[in-house]
Amino acid sequence: MTYPTIMPALTLDFQNSKQLDPRVTFSRSSGATYINDAGLVVSADEHEPRFDHDPVTGECLGLLIEESRTNSLTDSEGFTEFNKVRVTDAAATGIVDPMGGAAAVAVTETVDDNTHFINDGQPNNPSLLQWTLSVYVKPGLRDYVMFDSVNAMDYGVIFDLVNGVNKLANQKSGWDGIYTVTQERLANGWWRLSQTGIFQSAGGNNKFTIMPVTSYDYADKSYPGDTSAPAMYVYGAQVEAGSFLSSYIPTAGSTITRSADIAQMTGDNFSSWYDPLENSMLIKFSTNDTSANYKPGLVTYDSTKALNLAPTVLGSQAFFYEQSGNPNFYNNVLVQARTARIQRTFAPSDPSYNSLGQFNTAAQGYAGADSADSGCFLNGTPPSTESSAGQNPGTVDSMWIGRDERFGTWLNGHISRLSYYNERLTDAELQTLTS
Repeated sequence: MTYPTIMPALTLDFQNSKQLDPRVTFSRSSGATYINDAGLVVSADEHEPRFDHDPVTGECLGLLIEESRTNSLTDSEGFTEFNKVRVTDAAATGIVDPMGGAAAVAVTETVDDNTHFINDGQPNNPSLLQWTLSVYVKPGLRDYVMFDSVNAMDYGVIFDLVNGVNKLANQKSGWDGIYTVTQERLANGWWRLSQTGIFQSAGGNNKFTIMPVTSYDYADKSYPGDTSAPAMYVYGAQVEAGSFLSSYIPTAGSTITRSADIAQMTGDNFSSWYDPLENSMLIKFSTNDTSANYKPGLVTYDSTKALNLAPTVLGSQAFFYEQSGNPNFYNNVLVQARTARIQRTFAPSDPSYNSLGQFNTAAQGYAGADSADSGCFLNGTPPSTESSAGQNPGTVDSMWIGRDERFGTWLNGHISRLSYYNERLTDAELQTLTS
């Protein structure tokens, strides 16, 4: 294995330092939440960067970068918007909620021999947008919970809260398939559960239904209730427009919008280390975004807004992934240099891919004004094919981290480490760094 013999001109080690380099300017015009090293959901103030953690191991995942999202529920913790159908709800005595407080809600079944659930009506969806529904759940008497959206997204999902598995239930004939389901374990026995799909365009019968069930079988959703103890505990419901789950947005009395994270290097903080003619960059990152034609910016070297807005000119040097119509793979690594965009395509069957939410390591390097000498690797694997296009972006004067300013897209995930070399590393060195 061949390692570089030079030191990086810039290293941003977010995972280990848990802080921003003073040359990085960060902003977010709202509060937000993230997971701390104890596995608890905690709040970040306005303009405070979030260094997220694995909720089970406590390991720091790096800098969390997300787009703006809105929780359309107005009482995410009190569940006052939810109908209670053959259940009662009350404050959960002695239960620590996912934020370390005492705001969880206990849901107890009635004795009726039927289904038992809470649900909230959702609006019609004439534009057929994808929506993501989520809630924190802790098992009580029942170890299984179902999202039953038979009148909304036309499918349900059963979650096993002991073994951490889930499966599709009651999928209707002709529905185009499930989009995304997530199940994340947190501290104190809590899980964050989510599903993504498309609400009906008309009919007025869209629901977000959370239902305790007695087994890992949709057929067992109707049964005589047990009033001796809560069936489940719930906290932090969220309904957001988007094709993937984002961090929790607490609400109390109105909908709340979390603003986008902006991390940038400009002026002398950028030009002091950047070499436009020859460089290499390595980025370790993860993303949760499943959007089709997704272009999450890992790093964008920005130039002028005029170039950014021109559809035939990509307008800046960039290093990002493009997901083209396949929600499971990131098909292309694009490296745009001064006069050409070199598009490196990794076929979906390549073993180089790590799944959504898992870390990938990518590296690129180039030298020369026309970028003819360039290389790119993803998790130690070279690209399957490459093509070239583009024009000279002009003067490069800043760097966006986790955002592509041209397309208005965010990473929607974590950047663990970024290293920049002001030399073109060899392909052997790039491959070693990403392996």
